Amino acid sequence: GPVTIGLPNGKYLYAWNKYGGTFPNIYSNIEYTLLENDGISTSLPITKLTNNVGTGETYDFGQAVAVTPDGPIGVIWSRQNYDSNGLGNHNIYFATLSSTGSLLYGPVNLTNNDLWGAWDDINVPSFYSPAIAATDDNRFILGWQEYRTDGMNTSFSNVWYSILESS
Repeated sequence: GPVTIGLPNGKYLYAWNKYGGTFPNIYSNIEYTLLENDGISTSLPITKLTNNVGTGETYDFGQAVAVTPDGPIGVIWSRQNYDSNGLGNHNIYFATLSSTGSLLYGPVNLTNNDLWGAWDDINVPSFYSPAIAATDDNRFILGWQEYRTDGMNTSFSNVWYSILESS
């Protein structure tokens, strides 16, 4: 769903995922805007962080945001791709924005998973539940979950994390 965070400059970042397209080219993008300190007036029009138009079935969702004291805004999200056979590929992405909404870094694929498979293929990971926090010393702590299952008797889950400088 949508997320909102207050920024050190008194403004607010509002981010969401928006679906579009028609089958078999359904997609979702991460979009955002900046609101003035009144929470109503915009200081940045709606801006796409990702653009999956024409990529087949590509879904960006589950966005989470945090801001460090020095101003950069970290955004983390899940991306799921599906091919014409219904096989999926899942990854976690990250980007940073300036306090005025300009892209500073990314988007970068944090998990670099190049495996494709069915939901019950235990060799293919599913990455989800991205989370982010900012530290007082201007770092982002990123976290997400990895899940694998054979659809019947075997499944396991791991929690991953990464720490990045706001710069």
